[in-house]
Parts: sequence; structure tokens; C-alpha cells
Amino acid sequence: MEPVLTYDRTVSDWRCHLRGLCCRGHRIGVDGVTYGRMHRTLLAASDSRAAAFDPDGPPDEDGWRGVPMTGAPDDEQRSCLFLTPESKCGWRMDFGTGGLPSICQRYPYLQLYTPDRLRVGLTFTCPTALGLLADQAALEVVEEPDGAPPVDFVTNLTGFERRFYDADGGRVRPDLFWRRHDALAAAFDRAEALDDRLALLVAEAGEPPVAPVAMPDGAWANGAFSGELFAQLGDRGAVTPGLMGLWSESVYRPMPDPPAFSGSEDALLSRYLAHRLLVPAFYSTRTDLAWLVGALFLAVARYRVERARGATPMVALRHVELLVLHSGMPVRVLLGDDPARTWRPVAAIALAAP
Repeated sequence: MEPVLTYDRTVSDWRCHLRGLCCRGHRIGVDGVTYGRMHRTLLAASDSRAAAFDPDGPPDEDGWRGVPMTGAPDDEQRSCLFLTPESKCGWRMDFGTGGLPSICQRYPYLQLYTPDRLRVGLTFTCPTALGLLADQAALEVVEEPDGAPPVDFVTNLTGFERRFYDADGGRVRPDLFWRRHDALAAAFDRAEALDDRLALLVAEAGEPPVAPVAMPDGAWANGAFSGELFAQLGDRGAVTPGLMGLWSESVYRPMPDPPAFSGSEDALLSRYLAHRLLVPAFYSTRTDLAWLVGALFLAVARYRVERARGATPMVALRHVELLVLHSGMPVRVLLGDDPARTWRPVAAIALAAP
């Protein structure tokens, strides 16, 4: 029996606007096999761009190699070597899609296999995808029992060979994990206001309950972690240095074309969190409800930090997505091997009024 296909309307509505924003300002990592294949293809075509490849060079600490870029390493506008002045993919134009790195084939699509679902979504690091999310009156979920993904390429975030854990750190069967996950999603949808949705999320995740901390004046904008605040977090289960990642000053990538937004911030953030529940961003070998809940509350806290610093709602949400997807969030925020102990302090911050 084929898994039920589940996605929201942003997935089928997304179209690339050929602005090249995903090809600029950041490193494009590929595996060694793809890197070598690209180099050999260029050599066979006597293409001068082959000289920019270094097949004997060392990979980074994660085993990836970077596609050659134009511009200096600190240049925010540096771009992929194959990006044309018209913001089109020169590799695709010259060699087709067969040899493209998988990240280029699949972006911005995400998918996640479950025992009975194929969940497909988008990453909102793409401004076009983010604009579609902002334009939605509500998250419109589509289920097709015998459907195929509405796109040719999607990224498999997790497969069947994973270990599953509940929000308290206990190992569970995959079917029980997804039953709990779907209960979280249903609880989140039962309320209209974001604060009520978050409270239901905490209640569904399990005991003990999480109460908001008392945030010192200026904490959101200034990143002030006082001793009193640390004491409150300690009383709620755990304190990890990774929590400081909430207040990171890092500029991950410029957002040169933020979509216009004139709706409710509460509704926008609720739709983002609902989409993350639809297609969770799991990048680790263990699949934890604690990790997922922590990621959702991290998104709320980081959004409030960015808004307190003066970012617009759409730019703040872009920072959230970059932090959740691309900055080693399990290490920086859910530090160590026990996310069940660390999601509650993150929730205590997120539930505090900014």
C-alpha cells in the first residue's frame, strides 16, 4: 500500500522566479562523488570552469565540498560559479539536470517518510515560498491516499532506519511516535490564538507542565541572560549554554527581496509552526518529539528576539528558518544527547511575553 501523500497548498503553488537568490551569499555543499562528477564533466567538455575545482582538496568537517564560488569568501553577494548574469543556472543550461547537485535539484522542497505518510513541504529560506506562506489565510492541508509528490525532486529528511523517542526521552515504536506527533498537530489546530496553541502543545507533549519565565527588562532586544533568569530555567529542568544561540548576532544570509506582508503576525507565526509540524525538520539519527517541540518553541523565541531588535515580520521569520534548518540547532540549543531535558527551558522562554 502506498503511503498517503500529505502537503499544504504552498507546495503545489510554488514556482521558481529565477532570481538566483539561493545561489548567492552562502556555501553550496555537495558530496565528494557529485563534486568529482561535475569536475569530470567540465574536463570532458574542455570547459574552462574546470580549473576552479580542486578534486584533491580536503572536504569540510562534515565531509562536504563546496561548489566553486565567484567573489571573496566574505562577500555577501558571492555566487555559484555557474550562475549567469541573468540569474539562471549555467550548469542546467549547458549540461541539463542530470549532473546537478542534489541540493540544486531539490531546493526548496522537503519530504519526510513516516510509516503511513509521505509528508512534503517547503523550506522558507526561499522568499517566494515564504511569500506563499504569508498569503495563506490558513494552512490548507491536502491528503491524497494514492498520490505522488507534486514535484519531481524532494529531499528525504528521514527514513525508516531511525530511532524514535517521545518527549520524555523514551524509545518508542515508529507508529506510536507518529501517533503522538499527530496528536500534537491536532492539539495545535484546536485553538485560534498563538498563545493558546502553544499552551496546548505543551499540555500534549507531556508532564511536567511548563510555565513562562519572568524575562528581565530588555532581555529580548539585548540578549540579557541574568543570573535570576538562569535560576528560573534551572528550576524548570535544565540550563544549557546552547540556549544562548537564541540571541546570536550572526547574520546568516541577506534577504534582498523580502515579501510584502500586511496580515496578522500571530496568524503568520502560527502558520509557520503548523507547517513545521506538517513536515518536521529532522536532521539527526534519532527522531525525538522533544527535539521537534524544542524546535517549535525555539522558532517562537527567536522570532520575538528578531522583532524586538526591529526586524520586520518576514525578515524575522527568515532568521527563524535559517536557525532551525541550517545552523546546527540540535547542538546550539538542544545541546547533547538528551533533548527531553532541554525543550522545557526553551519553551519557558518562548512562552514569556516579549
